[in-house]
Amino acid sequence: MTLGRREFIQGSSLLATLAALSCSRSSGGGATLVDKSADPLVLRGLHRFGFGHRPGDVDRVSAQGILEHLEEQLHPEAIDDSRTEQLVAALSTYSLPLAELRKQPYTLVQYELGLATFLRAQLSSRQLHEAMVEFWSDHFYVTVTKNPFINYLKVVDDRDVIRPRALGRFKDLVKAVVKSTAMLSFLDNIQNEKGNPNENYARELMELHTLGVTAGYSQVDVEELARALTGWGMHLDGERIGEFRYDDSLHDYGEKRVFGLDLPGSDGEDEVSRLIDHLCEQPATAHFLATKLSRRFVADDPPAGLVAEVGRTYLATGGNVKSMLRAIFRSREFAAAPKKLKRPFKYAVSVLRALGCDEQVTEAALQALPGLGQPLYFWPMPNGYPDVAEAWLPGLLNRWNFCLELLDGGHERVNDAVRALLGGSRSRGAALDALSSGILGTSLERGVRNALFDHVGAGGFDDPLTEERWREVAALLLSHPDFQWS
Repeated sequence: MTLGRREFIQGSSLLATLAALSCSRSSGGGATLVDKSADPLVLRGLHRFGFGHRPGDVDRVSAQGILEHLEEQLHPEAIDDSRTEQLVAALSTYSLPLAELRKQPYTLVQYELGLATFLRAQLSSRQLHEAMVEFWSDHFYVTVTKNPFINYLKVVDDRDVIRPRALGRFKDLVKAVVKSTAMLSFLDNIQNEKGNPNENYARELMELHTLGVTAGYSQVDVEELARALTGWGMHLDGERIGEFRYDDSLHDYGEKRVFGLDLPGSDGEDEVSRLIDHLCEQPATAHFLATKLSRRFVADDPPAGLVAEVGRTYLATGGNVKSMLRAIFRSREFAAAPKKLKRPFKYAVSVLRALGCDEQVTEAALQALPGLGQPLYFWPMPNGYPDVAEAWLPGLLNRWNFCLELLDGGHERVNDAVRALLGGSRSRGAALDALSSGILGTSLERGVRNALFDHVGAGGFDDPLTEERWREVAALLLSHPDFQWS
């Protein structure tokens, strides 16, 4: 099976052929099969704890032990990540205080927020922390598309609100978010004042952030919570524009009752802290959050028994995120989890990680995200990007095109990465085993392996055509179902 480049690219016919072959049990004789499969639990852990493996990770974590790796990841403060932080610090806008940040072009601020996010996901050694930052960024979602100014506020939200609390207590995160001017602006609470309440944030605080839509709260609860949030906004002019402001002249000091909690009306700003404690202590919140975490890390349709156990852990530990993650990742359900389709952002990051690419390739992958269907922070609704395969299946062909373009020979760093994965092998079979185990973490089924073996051809490793075909094989492996579903 030898295809020219033109036929290889057009219509992804080889992809279809190999997808069919991957379901077969062909025993074709083109190449000797070598089993280099890694422990499936190690692979699952590397792809669920974070954004996939880099070269050497599978061997390192196999030797370390997956549970030991989990504990290491649960303590990111002990992991040296100085190189990644230096790259982020070198960006011209991301680290600026808000007063300086808002003097920059909002398009540059928006771009560097996305670049900082991608760099960390791609290169950080604190992979579980980055996975949880992504989770909370969806849970407490703020889109940068609402207005230009919200781009500045979202940087502060990412940097100062979500990241420091991603592995802490849930209620501490909620209390920080309720003062995030990105959230208050996005959900219109800056317009919420005594005598003229705006219910948008109050509704989403219960429906999307804590209790969940089926918890049994009423419209009256929404209205009463909105009254408690009156006066919570931001400075709209002067040197402190964009910073949080509680304006007691706009606060409704009347008595309130929210989801069974009576508030005397005299506590002012402290009312909201009491309300958050109350909402975060509810079994409905435990169940809602346990469901979302289990869906993200285990299965689109999370097992009921696991959800119940994670919910119990939430209530027993006061919403300790690390404890909930331990309950998930140490569970039988995680060990037996079905494959889960990567969302486009995770897919693009995992491609660069599998290849071992450095920061010089990051920008090209970041710019591909709109075509893949997930430009960062552009989802228009407050529920965050979807977390189930059904939402992303129509865009799978775009992933194939992304890999072909990334590996078309124009990125020398990518070319170097493919050469490194081939491992200096001097035979097609050994090189193919090295490439497939490096990208997939597992050996190929014989029929697929033989088709790829034939596609590379018999040219020497210094032959330009042969090198081009190795890059095509790498692109195909990165589009393989075993890589997209992890």
